[in-house]
Amino acid sequence: MNKLFNLLNDQRFQYKLRLFNIVIAIVSIGYIVRLVKQQTSLDNFQFKPDLNEIILTLLIYATFGSMWVRFSKGDNNKGISVFANWALSNLGKYSPAGIGLITIRLNQDEKNGNSKKVIFGLLEEQFLLPLVALPGLVIGMRVVDNEYFVVLYALAQIAAVLLFKKFYFINNKIKKVSLLNQQKLVILIILLTQLLISLIFYNFQVEDYLLLALYYTISSNIALFFVGVPAGIGIRETIFIFLTTSQINFIDQLEIVIHIRLLFISAEVFFGFLGIILKSRINK
Repeated sequence: MNKLFNLLNDQRFQYKLRLFNIVIAIVSIGYIVRLVKQQTSLDNFQFKPDLNEIILTLLIYATFGSMWVRFSKGDNNKGISVFANWALSNLGKYSPAGIGLITIRLNQDEKNGNSKKVIFGLLEEQFLLPLVALPGLVIGMRVVDNEYFVVLYALAQIAAVLLFKKFYFINNKIKKVSLLNQQKLVILIILLTQLLISLIFYNFQVEDYLLLALYYTISSNIALFFVGVPAGIGIRETIFIFLTTSQINFIDQLEIVIHIRLLFISAEVFFGFLGIILKSRINK
């Protein structure tokens, strides 16, 4: 882990990685724009999430916030401060290279966690969560036509998290500072996210909505590995379009990915302003 931190702290490495990922994001967005121009327009698109989608989205983000507070081991008073910084950091991820996300999280009370622990938690949030989610998603694709799909998928995700944790925690130093100490919340976030994405595809009346929802979630997790791009804009959507071109027409693809992106952005703006309000009250 020390070698990893040294590599990540190397300015030349950071610059090259950031440049590479920004180029990928620009190419991805350009690819989508080109497809839009070649095909039909989205003049009739309207962003109208239903109540269930809104509730699920807010619940997912609130669970993320709770996981971060528990990870930081804040007491009732300091926990509010940590949550406020987490909430505000949702806006920081849209800054260049996501630097606002890092600086806001690092601003939390020192008694609740040193900077090295915060950075480690951010690394796990970026890379570990998709790593533990992807095996269950792949298994889900294999059993998507089974009548017991929901049960099998949930068991696969639970097993993937527990098995990964068992081997990951062989290192006792990691065991003391890992987000996986909140395994129940990690599993809950993964399952709620899949439920939300499946609900959105269902509401768009897409055939094979469960399979396509799995494709989208896989695309989202893969996109998280492209660091330095604000909220992974363009990359997630491009991966999904590539994976599902033969199964759903392009304009439906585009409407769904825009709908999901706007839903998540709305939640992040909501929690961002909530963070501003909480911080202003704490500082009084």
